[in-house]
Amino acid sequence: MQAKIRNIIILAFGFSSIFCQRKIGGLSQLSNNYLFLDSQNLLWVSSTDGLNCYNGQETKVYYPGNYNLLGSNIQSGFFEDEKTNIWFTTYEALHVYNRATDDFNYYQINDKYGNLIEEDYR
Repeated sequence: MQAKIRNIIILAFGFSSIFCQRKIGGLSQLSNNYLFLDSQNLLWVSSTDGLNCYNGQETKVYYPGNYNLLGSNIQSGFFEDEKTNIWFTTYEALHVYNRATDDFNYYQINDKYGNLIEEDYR
């Protein structure tokens, strides 16, 4: 039953953000490709201008500069690990959201030649 409710919330939020011509609940902008309802019932919404988190009443927007994010264009879906950390990528890095600090850590990797990969994380 909870999975059904989760899917309904994701669909409703997705349709509202697609068909409305204004910002919904304070989203950073209207374009988004990925929605994820986590185990804490927070709805994560990707964008090309920061990360949005909706708790059922208000939207919190995470922007680079205000939080430890490298890049603002979300390039992947979300994954929640066994510690309830949320993983995703921006164009520049792999990120993990830490609930305890309400902030992010990011990781970049090297190619087989030892060069830092600075773009195209997806």
